Amino acid sequence: MVDSLLKDSATDAVDLLRSHFVGHLNEVSIPDEKERKLADFLTAEGVLSTMGDSYRMASTYIDSFVRRYIIPAKYPHYPSSLAPRIYPNGPLDVLDILQLTISSFDKNLIRRAPRQSYKNSGQIEVGGNSKVDIPRESVYDTELSRILTSWLSKEERYEITCQCHLRELDNHKYSDIVIRKKDKPTIVLELLATGDQSTVRNHIKRTDNYRRLLEANEAWVVHFTCEDNYLQHPYWQSDAELDEGINMVHFWHDLCFENVRMSARWKDSNGDVHENDDRVVCSA
Repeated sequence: MVDSLLKDSATDAVDLLRSHFVGHLNEVSIPDEKERKLADFLTAEGVLSTMGDSYRMASTYIDSFVRRYIIPAKYPHYPSSLAPRIYPNGPLDVLDILQLTISSFDKNLIRRAPRQSYKNSGQIEVGGNSKVDIPRESVYDTELSRILTSWLSKEERYEITCQCHLRELDNHKYSDIVIRKKDKPTIVLELLATGDQSTVRNHIKRTDNYRRLLEANEAWVVHFTCEDNYLQHPYWQSDAELDEGINMVHFWHDLCFENVRMSARWKDSNGDVHENDDRVVCSA
């Protein structure tokens, strides 16, 4: 599978895989005949499975494998600088790493997402309208894991695990991204895309559970949103959750991904609380 997908002749198929399927385990309809042939090729390689007239990732394992070994190798762009650290040779500076990583996102992939890998905004207004097609979580998840895998694995020897499988009694859970290295703090990233207050609340609770199950030293809820004026009224973790180690950052962006801003609230290793309010990450 790996050798076949990394060939130049498979680029169109992997482009389709990246834009429509990776990080998303639900069925996807492919009406275009040319794209169906590419999907059939991916099915023959064992990456996709067919569901009537639709396709989906063959399994959670295959999805994680593709994100770890295929996508970073096929699209190797990542920041040229060393990964930021809180102090020289110390722990990773997660917030700075996230900002640099997002600045390296494939803008065209994000721009196409409302047509290819989308969800509906519902009552959340984007561009002055509700019920707008916007990027779903898998788009951000795939790009973030691609760059972190290329950057931190190659340059820093960190292990990046996507959709990390956790088990609590008879419940199976999957944390979005886990960053690990021997004798270094374990970091959990839980992502969500343009969520309302209830959705954000659920992800905060979920992150606390993942942190406990993984015995992680650091945990972040990473909220990507297109909601109009969101950073004027972001929803935060409670003080008690912050004390438990749940950090949070909201990244707002326009649909062209030309302008990205962030607000963050986190506690450092010394127990000091920090806040960044509506800071520019990148701008046109």
